[in-house]
Amino acid sequence: PCIDQKKDGSFLYSTSDLATIKYRKDELNADMGLYVVDERQQEHFKQVFEIAKMTGAPYDYEKVHIQFGIMRFANGVILSTRGGNVIRLIDLLNKAQEEVRKVIDEKNPDLPEAEKDIISDIVGTGAIKYFDLSQNRTSPILFDWDKVLSFEGNTGPYLQYTYVRIMSLLRKMESENISVDKSKDIILDDMNDIERDLAVMLLRFPQVVVKAYEGFKPNLIADYLFDLAKTYNNFYNSKSILKEENKDVMQARILLSIKAADILKQGLSLLSIQTVDRM
Repeated sequence: PCIDQKKDGSFLYSTSDLATIKYRKDELNADMGLYVVDERQQEHFKQVFEIAKMTGAPYDYEKVHIQFGIMRFANGVILSTRGGNVIRLIDLLNKAQEEVRKVIDEKNPDLPEAEKDIISDIVGTGAIKYFDLSQNRTSPILFDWDKVLSFEGNTGPYLQYTYVRIMSLLRKMESENISVDKSKDIILDDMNDIERDLAVMLLRFPQVVVKAYEGFKPNLIADYLFDLAKTYNNFYNSKSILKEENKDVMQARILLSIKAADILKQGLSLLSIQTVDRM
């Protein structure tokens, strides 16, 4: 049963949820309510939504429980505010930014200090966001510090680095006074397998976004971006781009690079992750 008031007159979560449903329709004119709460509350929201439906307007509009798996530490302990088993977000962000700063100081020590701070903030914050949003939300999540702060494999920094690599290529293109006609079509028939793989991957982006939206699964975008980054890096490491003697081929490869950068930037933006031009 779903109880909305105790014998002593006090109210429960269900009462607050029903009042909130009404408020969001009356005051915010909501068309849909999305409830991002872990899977243990599935029965609760099923009951609340059914009561709202039985009550009718203004309670009866579309509501979706976007449930996610329970997050645990590596030792199996569940992250819980009630149990005191939590990691403060500010501590997590600070640690991520510190780790990024170490890498920048080692790899690119000549960058201005202010720029290092900005990059550390963007990449560190992006690493945390990507770890969370790249998980399949219907599966249990294992919180592992090493994985959260890793900059290799399926991670935010790896995608951001791939974007930086393309930006560096485009800066070199400009410094060498190489021009490109962005309105020119790229003909798949003229490509080899590696180039065609990249082009086909780029064409998949709109369908992935729609599928992620329909299923409320941002991890589909993350998975796609990781595949795109791997595909582009394979292309980059296998093909000469700016030194290609055939001008039409060079133009096509530059256009593929520009499009890859655009989609990486768009995709990361959909995950609320910024890009940087240098790392």
